[in-house]
Amino acid sequence: MTNRFLFYAIDELTHYRQRNVSLQQRHAHFAQRLFNVVFSKAPTATDIAQRARQTIG
Repeated sequence: MTNRFLFYAIDELTHYRQRNVSLQQRHAHFAQRLFNVVFSKAPTATDIAQRARQTIG
Protein backbone atom coordinates (compact mmCIF):
# COMPACT_ATOMS: atom_id res chain seq x y z
CA MET A 1 0.00 0.00 0.00
CA THR A 2 2.79 2.45 0.88
CA ASN A 3 4.69 1.78 -2.34
CA ARG A 4 1.58 2.42 -4.38
CA PHE A 5 1.03 5.77 -2.68
CA LEU A 6 4.67 6.75 -3.21
CA PHE A 7 4.53 5.89 -6.92
CA TYR A 8 1.21 7.72 -7.28
CA ALA A 9 2.66 10.84 -5.63
CA ILE A 10 5.74 10.78 -7.87
CA ASP A 11 3.57 10.26 -10.94
CA GLU A 12 1.33 13.19 -10.01
CA LEU A 13 4.31 15.47 -9.40
CA THR A 14 5.88 14.67 -12.76
CA HIS A 15 2.61 15.20 -14.60
CA TYR A 16 2.06 18.49 -12.79
CA ARG A 17 5.54 19.64 -13.75
CA GLN A 18 4.96 18.73 -17.41
CA ARG A 19 1.70 20.67 -17.54
CA ASN A 20 3.28 23.62 -15.80
CA VAL A 21 6.15 23.76 -18.29
CA SER A 22 3.89 23.40 -21.30
CA LEU A 23 1.92 26.47 -20.29
CA GLN A 24 5.09 28.55 -20.26
CA GLN A 25 6.23 27.56 -23.74
CA ARG A 26 5.58 29.96 -26.62
CA HIS A 27 5.42 29.61 -30.36
CA ALA A 28 8.72 30.24 -32.07
CA HIS A 29 8.98 33.24 -34.34
CA PHE A 30 10.48 31.49 -37.33
CA ALA A 31 11.68 34.59 -39.17
CA GLN A 32 13.29 36.06 -36.07
CA ARG A 33 15.05 32.79 -35.21
CA LEU A 34 16.31 32.43 -38.78
CA PHE A 35 17.63 36.00 -38.72
CA ASN A 36 19.43 35.32 -35.42
CA VAL A 37 21.02 32.12 -36.70
CA VAL A 38 22.17 33.59 -40.02
CA PHE A 39 23.57 36.84 -38.66
CA SER A 40 25.03 35.47 -35.44
CA LYS A 41 27.56 33.59 -37.58
CA ALA A 42 28.39 36.58 -39.80
CA PRO A 43 31.77 38.18 -39.03
CA THR A 44 31.85 41.76 -37.82
CA ALA A 45 33.97 44.51 -39.37
CA THR A 46 36.51 44.08 -36.57
CA ASP A 47 36.81 40.35 -37.29
CA ILE A 48 37.38 41.02 -40.98
CA ALA A 49 40.07 43.64 -40.22
CA GLN A 50 41.86 41.30 -37.79
CA ARG A 51 41.86 38.46 -40.31
CA ALA A 52 43.20 40.79 -43.01
CA ARG A 53 46.05 41.88 -40.70
CA GLN A 54 46.86 38.27 -39.85
CA THR A 55 46.92 37.35 -43.52
CA ILE A 56 49.21 40.24 -44.43
CA GLY A 57 51.52 39.50 -41.59
